[in-house]
Amino acid sequence: MDTSSQSRHPAPSGAEPPATAVPDERRDPQDADGRDDPDAGTDPGAQWVGLLHRAAENGSPESVRELARRVADVDRPDEWGETALWKAVCHGAEANVVELLAAGADAWTPRMGRWSPGRLALTTRLAPLFAAGAPEHARLTEAERAAFAAADGQAAAFGDDLYTEGISVAFLSGVTLPEAMVRLGADPDDPGPTAYDPYDDWDHSSRFVAATAVPGGCALLQPTYYGLYTDTWLAALTDGGGRAYGLYFNPKGGVFGTLAENGVPLHGEEIGLPPLDADVPAGHWTHRFWLWDRPARRWNNNELAYACHQAGITVPDARPITGPPDRWIEIPEDSALADA
Repeated sequence: MDTSSQSRHPAPSGAEPPATAVPDERRDPQDADGRDDPDAGTDPGAQWVGLLHRAAENGSPESVRELARRVADVDRPDEWGETALWKAVCHGAEANVVELLAAGADAWTPRMGRWSPGRLALTTRLAPLFAAGAPEHARLTEAERAAFAAADGQAAAFGDDLYTEGISVAFLSGVTLPEAMVRLGADPDDPGPTAYDPYDDWDHSSRFVAATAVPGGCALLQPTYYGLYTDTWLAALTDGGGRAYGLYFNPKGGVFGTLAENGVPLHGEEIGLPPLDADVPAGHWTHRFWLWDRPARRWNNNELAYACHQAGITVPDARPITGPPDRWIEIPEDSALADA
């Protein structure tokens, strides 16, 4: 797994969670038929291209057809190097893809690394529109097909309607649940509470962790605290061996992750955003952070599946997130982790 290109995302200090990232207009594109011109200025070509791009994402096929007729170059990219066809593919807008292909849009010129609009489409339900014309260099390798299938399978295993707002979760490989308890300063022989409601014990909820054994490791969850994403917690959990990836679903916006191994935090990142260039980890592509056309009831599954992959484990179902856990772990009140 290539992680070298990602800059460190510092873990929060004190009681405040990490600040929300600067809003990115690509998070939730609007203006389905391009009625508002975001590219208004001195270049009339940019005006029509901006409208075409927005229509390609969420607009009607009729608007795409008309705007494609008006632009001088249907493949003119935006500031991120994305074309109208790229945007239509990423939004699963099948009828708009058909219109753009009919207008002569280029499906096979790479836009980011090896990825072209057509190559992306070959990994989606739109593949039949592109498969017959795919050139040799654009066809998916067997390894890529397997990686996408594994990512999709893990995402599906988490099921529907997950509630993730404000939680932190860590997936650990090579660390058993009793070992994780010891590393958190808890007594593995203490059964802990049989049931616990963090929302009824808000002031102390940061010291409680829901723990579930999974094949090859364990999964830990804090419903109301971001500890399991921080360098301090992940270093403690992997000190003595093991690998972990922690996620924090910031209720203010953004999903943040940290990878640690053998007691050393390796890197942090914001995940779930469309790649801005080719230099992102391969997992950002295979876990479809670029795809807006996800089942509405599975919006956070891809990020969880990515975390499992980074940690090196496969989680068979949603129980680490939805419960009930195998046990609740209480962190000692005087633990340094309580203030991390």
